[in-house]
Amino acid sequence: MGILDDVTGKLGELKDTVVDEAKKAKDEVVAKAAELKDKAVDKAKELKEGAENKAAELKDKAEEKAKELKEGAEGKAAELKEGTEGKAAELKDKVVGGADDLLNKFKK
Repeated sequence: MGILDDVTGKLGELKDTVVDEAKKAKDEVVAKAAELKDKAVDKAKELKEGAENKAAELKDKAEEKAKELKEGAEGKAAELKEGTEGKAAELKDKVVGGADDLLNKFKK
């Protein structure tokens, strides 16, 4: 039975070695997973910050463009108003002049 005890002992040692190696492998995998998780979190933060910066930049550009368009529209409206007022004054002068001419013709 001495050989059987030796084989059993060697199998027990082998089992312990396999268990130890499995624990080491598990610890390495867990450490690597934690490292990858940290890298993924850092990358996600970078992407988020980049997206926030780009959004702020686009918002600023949109506000600037809206301001430019508003100023352009206000300028065009002022031009149209002045043009309309000028035409209205011309028409008024023509109507008044025509009325004066008619009155003068009736007075004669």
